[in-house]
Amino acid sequence: MKVAVIGVGRWGENHVRVLSKLGMLNGIYDADKNRALYVAQKYGSFAYNSLDELRPGSVDAVVIATPATTHYEVARTFIEKGINVLLEKPPSTNFESVKKLYEISKGRVKVGVGFIERFNPAFAELEECLRSSSSAFFYRLATGSNVNDVGVVLDLMIHDINLADHLFGTAKVLFKNVIRENGRDVTAEALLDYGGSRAYLISSWKSTGKFRKIIAFGEKALTEADLADKKGTCTEADHNIRSVEGKNKDLLEAEHLQFERFISSGEPFPDINEAVKDMAVVEEILS
Repeated sequence: MKVAVIGVGRWGENHVRVLSKLGMLNGIYDADKNRALYVAQKYGSFAYNSLDELRPGSVDAVVIATPATTHYEVARTFIEKGINVLLEKPPSTNFESVKKLYEISKGRVKVGVGFIERFNPAFAELEECLRSSSSAFFYRLATGSNVNDVGVVLDLMIHDINLADHLFGTAKVLFKNVIRENGRDVTAEALLDYGGSRAYLISSWKSTGKFRKIIAFGEKALTEADLADKKGTCTEADHNIRSVEGKNKDLLEAEHLQFERFISSGEPFPDINEAVKDMAVVEEILS
């Protein structure tokens, strides 16, 4: 599969690194021409001069890693060209634009969304235990932020909204609390109800340390998933303990390999349809 990367800032360059390693890289584009040339030379690739040069047949898919405020327009451009898309999270900055991307892509191309935690072994290999839980607590704390176009809900919490929705279904927001500074949300908490299960989420940029964990329990199991260290345990009702350890796993590589299977044979992948559901929760929390 031939994949081009659109936007090669810090995270976009990570996509370039992985695609180059996998032999899938088919050029890059960035509005900053000097940056594009630097990254292209670093990975033995080339830089497109404009998005118009990317056409069906020249690439099978594009990764969109531009600022979130540009995601809708850039993604729409490639969907309308008939080119498959891997859209970094957040898929856009509002529910309506994500819904439009879903509608225009139906029956035309495949659109995946970069919810990378779905490929974390601490989540993926303990998914059965997590899904059996009646209560789940998602913690995602950081010491500040390196993004300036969205707040903490679209930067951090959306990961856990996607994980909870994937595990339990469609959420109803029972409680929300958002703290803002200078017009941006910097800390947020929410209680989501899924019928038989509930999820409590807290995300913040105001921590003195980094912390990404899930603690979930019910009658069948107690699960502790350390997403930062890619390890976890599931203690089942019969006291059997299952452990996972994936410290050396490259999550972005796993994401790209599964995206290739999603495009070529329709295997499961976090997609724009899921993102519509996730963004509905985001919008309610931020309203």
